[in-house]
Parts: sequence; structure tokens; C-alpha cells
Amino acid sequence: MARAQEAKAAEETTPGNAPVLLDLPTVERFLGYLKSQGRTERHRKNVLHYLAQWAEVLYGKDLRQLRLQDLKQALNGWFDAEAGDIPARRHRIAAIKAFCSWLREEEAVLTTARGGSTSSSWMPMPSRRPCASGPGARLRRTGGFDRW
Repeated sequence: MARAQEAKAAEETTPGNAPVLLDLPTVERFLGYLKSQGRTERHRKNVLHYLAQWAEVLYGKDLRQLRLQDLKQALNGWFDAEAGDIPARRHRIAAIKAFCSWLREEEAVLTTARGGSTSSSWMPMPSRRPCASGPGARLRRTGGFDRW
């Protein structure tokens, strides 16, 4: 019995089985990758900001074990009752999706078979809503062009 427990403990600590965490060293490697891809410093700072918020919520959780429900619950934790929405929802989703894609494609530590967080459709990006005062606003409000 003791041998089985020792073997299991040794198996869990091997590099292939080490938990995949959203931690500072991993995020720094990701930011280096973004820099090598030509992303601006401003973009990298914004991504860092959102990943730091995700890291607080997902602290100590193995990204391979996350379910879609876990991620949606974390996202809903940022709900702003006054605004009736989640501030920067699109950007938060984009940051965690880009990070997970990088882990899958560049670091090869996530696979699509091991967790919904690595699928490109795990959390769809919200569609952009037309601005009430932007181009075509009059057309949307009136249902057609005004006659001169």
C-alpha cells in the first residue's frame, strides 16, 4: 500500500504531470512571446493587467482541470450591477484565450482533449453591438434613410 502511494506521489510531481498554473513566470514567458510577435508595449501591459486579475481568481488551480463553468463563474465575479454588465468582458476573455492558446500551441502543456479552456470555442467572444451614435445609427433608429 505504501509503495503505491509513493509511486503515485512521484508520478504527480514529474514535469509532465506538474500543474499548469497562471503564475508570474509563465505570464512573463507569454509576454515575451507577445513581444516577439510584434505586440506593442501598451498591448502587453493590458494583457498583463487582465491576466493578473484572472490569476487572482484562478490562484492555485491547474488550468488543465478547469471547466467552462469555472471560467464563466470567474468572469461573472466581475459583474458591475450599476452598469449591468461585466467591464471589459471582451478583453478579459481575449486575454485568457490567447494565454491558453499559447500554452497549447507554443508551450505544448495543454491539449484540446484535456479541458474546455483550450478550445477556440470554449467561451465565445461577445459580438460587437452597434453604437447608438456611430455610423448607420440614423438608419438603425429610423429603419431607413431619411428623405431629403
